Amino acid sequence: DGPIILGVTLLTSLDKKDLEGFGIKELVANEVTSLAKMAKEEGLNGIICSAREIGSIRKSLGKDIIIVTPGIRPKDYIADDQKRIMQAKEAIAAGADYLVVGRPITQEPDPLAAAARIIEEINNA
Repeated sequence: DGPIILGVTLLTSLDKKDLEGFGIKELVANEVTSLAKMAKEEGLNGIICSAREIGSIRKSLGKDIIIVTPGIRPKDYIADDQKRIMQAKEAIAAGADYLVVGRPITQEPDPLAAAARIIEEINNA
């Protein structure tokens, strides 16, 4: 079927204050949704965005776009440099197609056990 082309909307390490610093006055959800619309219009298969914006994107574009969601954190896990985070089960409920989980697995003393906990959370979503 060929490669899947994704576009990055707004890094999960950025928030409204960062956007204002770039001269963007839009709310984060509005800016991300606008970028998602542009990605779809240009023929991309999907986008990468925070789970916090999935609802707005799904409302605007429906299920006809793949959403890959970084910034996934287990409950009580530190945010690190991420500003727009969500738990795996919440991201799935919001409509994420794929989740990206990095440091909550790679920075743990037992990465396999950490991955198993996140998989369990996903299976219980």
